[in-house]
Amino acid sequence: MAHISTLGAGVFSDFSIARPATDFTATTLATLTTQANWQALFGDTINIQTDVTGVNTFVQLPAVREFPSMGIPANIVNVAQYGSRNSKQVNGQPDSPTIEITVNYTSQDWDTSKRLGEILGNGKSYAFRFSLLNQQPVNFSQGTTALNTTATTTSTAATLSAANASIEPGQAVALTLTPFTKLGRVFSISTTALVLDTAVSIPLNASLTFTGIGEVPNSQWFFYGKVEALLINPQLTDANTATLTVSVQSDFYGPYTSV
Repeated sequence: MAHISTLGAGVFSDFSIARPATDFTATTLATLTTQANWQALFGDTINIQTDVTGVNTFVQLPAVREFPSMGIPANIVNVAQYGSRNSKQVNGQPDSPTIEITVNYTSQDWDTSKRLGEILGNGKSYAFRFSLLNQQPVNFSQGTTALNTTATTTSTAATLSAANASIEPGQAVALTLTPFTKLGRVFSISTTALVLDTAVSIPLNASLTFTGIGEVPNSQWFFYGKVEALLINPQLTDANTATLTVSVQSDFYGPYTSV
């Protein structure tokens, strides 16, 4: 899909935090200047409570109740001008915003041993993605829709139908292949393949279906910063809420879109 091109409410907007196996370094963060570099960090959603971090993994901020304005506001400075009745306005150096996001609070999600709680106020920088979404994708992974076009793909993860249970090596077979299935990232291939002795060879004209954020119109902004604080707001008549404070340590990059 492309950028959002129609009017609508961004009720499915998402705020995600990259969680690599090892923490980002200043050198790594300095390389995050292109769309490809940013989007590559958000390839596979992991559960904030149970899954382990890894390459290109990220967690979604759960139960967002209210987003603030995203971006860096202009800093307008009034300048006196001799001989003029009115002062003039010039654009000064903008101040990076402090992002405060209101969430419905569930204490288990913020346990210090979980993927959100362990980064709260630890002073380390992380990469963030804000996705403006008017429609809900099947999941929020980044992913790609490109199938290998230079060579056949071989896998032992093929599932044959009952009618093809006795197929012989060297014969063709219709199959559905799921080479990678995980929370936030699902690939599904339907094709006619060639059965080998120990694997299945998938031809180049295989049809690939990818369920990810690129299924719906989307616009994304990226930055890196720190998760500074979480202020709990107990409620007597409504759900308990919390205010998450994120400091911005870079420019905003975007808007980009995932296709």
